[in-house]
Amino acid sequence: MPYVVRHLLRMDLTFFAAHSKVITGRRRGINVDAWIVHYLAIKMPATLTIRYRHVDTGQITTETRPFSKLQKNVRLHGRMVQGDGYERFAAGDIMLLHFGIASLRGTSSRMKATSGPSSRSSTTPRT
Repeated sequence: MPYVVRHLLRMDLTFFAAHSKVITGRRRGINVDAWIVHYLAIKMPATLTIRYRHVDTGQITTETRPFSKLQKNVRLHGRMVQGDGYERFAAGDIMLLHFGIASLRGTSSRMKATSGPSSRSSTTPRT
């Protein structure tokens, strides 16, 4: 299954509620370059089921999010991820997105997102 590696930008951090108080902007999503979507074999627009390990509780969280083209990029968006532990994420950290097909219809896909401070691998959430 394909992976997308994303170096987080300052505006990507607004995906996490802990950063939305100090970073102005309305993005609230993670961008994926549009040319990459072809290789992910996802029919657009899509609803993705994402799984991630919450940095505060250590619990695996599963939720659905829209994945659609907005302007020149495709964005994973929806409500912000809550938790004070996400404050330690910074621009330049790495987010690894693993895309796995969960449905043959092409309207739903499963994605595992792992992200965390790239310089401190011990604090990186694992899925």
